[in-house]
Amino acid sequence: MVIIGDKRLRLVAYPLSNKLQHEGEGNSLINWIGVLPITENEAPDERWEQLSEQDKLKPRYANWKFDWLDVPTMLGATRQIFEFPVNDRDPIDQWTFGQVTLLGDAAHPLIPVSSNGAVQAILDGRSLAYALASHDKPIDGLRAYEEDRLEKANSVVRASRENGPDEVLEIVKDRCPDGQSNIYDYVPLEELQQIIDDFKERAGFGIESLNSRPSYNPV
Repeated sequence: MVIIGDKRLRLVAYPLSNKLQHEGEGNSLINWIGVLPITENEAPDERWEQLSEQDKLKPRYANWKFDWLDVPTMLGATRQIFEFPVNDRDPIDQWTFGQVTLLGDAAHPLIPVSSNGAVQAILDGRSLAYALASHDKPIDGLRAYEEDRLEKANSVVRASRENGPDEVLEIVKDRCPDGQSNIYDYVPLEELQQIIDDFKERAGFGIESLNSRPSYNPV
């Protein structure tokens, strides 16, 4: 998986097909996402099935040709392109209402800078299952689940607004002159790794966080 670019223009791409599916062809089925900053007036409708046009993207990515990925060719080979806005949502201070609770994106939608939405939903599910199994009354389990997860998840929402681990891209853009072959001549690897490790801890899946938290397995 690659994340290329910065806040001005970004591309995420990763293969979907396995190694044997296109063996000998030198090709792979790829899922890609182009991230373009736009004004509120330019935002498309808030739906997932809205088709876009290649002409909107091709001029922006015209020079994005690498020896391992030719972005203009990839865009040209894509039969359908969908567009949708990335809408930020403020963290909320309550998930549980009587015998109903929220989890995943319903509780804490995340902007996609850390690929962390599914991770947080899984953590919610584990916490909710543990809380319900550990309390005689379901409503007490729902409250325990919210108490465990609400602030942890909201912390990730706020960290994502600060660009999360993708901040390493901005640091390299600011410090590394164009055309350089080794970014580590300008930015220490340890500094970039620390940004990623700090986000992992904040998101609840860093090594220290995982080793120190109580188990979700009911006794």
